[in-house]
Amino acid sequence: QVLSLKKAEDAHNEYPSLLSEINAQNTQYILRTANRLYGEKTFEFLSSFIESSQKIYQAGLEQTDFINAPEDSRKQINGWVEERTEGKIQNLLVEGIINSLTRLVLVNAIYFKSKWENHFDKERTTERPFKINK
Repeated sequence: QVLSLKKAEDAHNEYPSLLSEINAQNTQYILRTANRLYGEKTFEFLSSFIESSQKIYQAGLEQTDFINAPEDSRKQINGWVEERTEGKIQNLLVEGIINSLTRLVLVNAIYFKSKWENHFDKERTTERPFKINK
């Protein structure tokens, strides 16, 4: 409803224009998406899947060696996410989460920076751990 889509299938068709708007230059804010597929280099992915991921979601395939170098692959993914989010998301993937059985990792991150219309009261703002549910 928020995106004014009539059918769920419309999301695939409208996503490229949404990404274009999100990643637009010359705005008063920075809003950047980071989409990428990391696939095991020995695994054969359907070309239609790869093409659709690139065309619709701007998520190209980066081949990596999950079988022989899972930890290096994890560090590669984390480094890419950290770079795309201006260092705000570090160590997205914790040690041990990637192993030699991993074949595909779909990464989606977003970076947003802007001035707030109503600033936070610094006296009521504290550093707290950010937690996610697993």
